[in-house]
Amino acid sequence: MMTILLILSVLYVLSLALKAECEKYEENKKMNRCETNNKCETNNKPENFTDLLNLQKELDKKIINYRPRKLKDIKKSLIAECIEFDEETIDSHKTWKTNKRHKEKELEELTDIWFFVAQLINYACDIGDVTITEVRNLDVFFKTEDYIYFGDTDVLTIINDVRTPRFTYEFLRELVRDLKCLSLNYGYKHNDILDCYWTKWNKNINRINSEWN
Repeated sequence: MMTILLILSVLYVLSLALKAECEKYEENKKMNRCETNNKCETNNKPENFTDLLNLQKELDKKIINYRPRKLKDIKKSLIAECIEFDEETIDSHKTWKTNKRHKEKELEELTDIWFFVAQLINYACDIGDVTITEVRNLDVFFKTEDYIYFGDTDVLTIINDVRTPRFTYEFLRELVRDLKCLSLNYGYKHNDILDCYWTKWNKNINRINSEWN
């Protein structure tokens, strides 16, 4: 009798362990499917750079483009946002105007740059220039708040970065790091970017059917 009870106890423990492993496997499979094929959608506020990239991919799927969106289009959008951001800062190229800093608008325009950097990274991943693992690694550079050289980074640094013809991991790493340095220059940390991105993402989702198409 004791032997039977012992066997049943062992089988019960093994069944619990097997169930836990199955649940873990299903969760990992779901996460991998989201990141590689973008077949699941998220409605959650981004907590890291990978979340932000997935949200950007979801947004881009919903936007109707009347011609194929190519790399040069993403580059031009990114450059345009750099100039719009610059015009909201005290360092604006419009030297003939008195520049007043409006931090809310400044952060919004900075976040727009991050929108197109995310689009650029997703594009590079889609065409095979970078791997999923390399894209995940970019989160480290997005979160870092203690770059020692960030004081020299400005919008021209970002514009110069996008001149590269091929978007390797090394380039994208530098682009994310440079844009993070630019963000820090104006006092914005990664949580500020994530919060503003989430607000703008929801606003853009609502604009798709009303203003954009």
